[in-house]
Amino acid sequence: MFKRYLLLTMLMASICAFCLDLSAEEIQVPITSHALITNGLGQSRILVNISLPPQVNDSNLVFAELLIPITPQMTADSILRIDCYPVTSAWNPQNVAWSGPWQRAGGDYDTTASPILFATTNAASDKAYFDLTRVIKSWLGNIRQNHGLIFMIPNNISSRFGLRAAPNLPTNAIGTLKIVVL
Repeated sequence: MFKRYLLLTMLMASICAFCLDLSAEEIQVPITSHALITNGLGQSRILVNISLPPQVNDSNLVFAELLIPITPQMTADSILRIDCYPVTSAWNPQNVAWSGPWQRAGGDYDTTASPILFATTNAASDKAYFDLTRVIKSWLGNIRQNHGLIFMIPNNISSRFGLRAAPNLPTNAIGTLKIVVL
């Protein structure tokens, strides 16, 4: 009896997953609004503006992931960790610097939000993936305003970390936001 119940449960889960796959829509958004700010003492931060497409507002967000092509230049046993936080002040890539338009040098960001992390021990990895599901849901639910994200590049790797051209994207794109909605 238990085997039969287990098989039926597995069958129902498979059918639900299949139906979810059929009704889900994947949206790819190139990230073209970005800036690199430095303090002249080795600290670097990358800012990105994320414009959500209109169809996301009327949908049920399932998953959101930012993919950024990188050149980590790390040794084989190194760990690359990049913290990412929601920005709390409006900014423009044409007039942003370490000192402004912020209230705090280096950027205004929500330190109470759990950082969105990327970490790897793979020196050959050429992509950084960030799960943005929670932060985008907070934007959609009007819990926090969408002023983009700030990526904290650690001092110990800032000289060995570089962004690289993203294949199949506009030349000014820093990466791609992949959104899955129902």
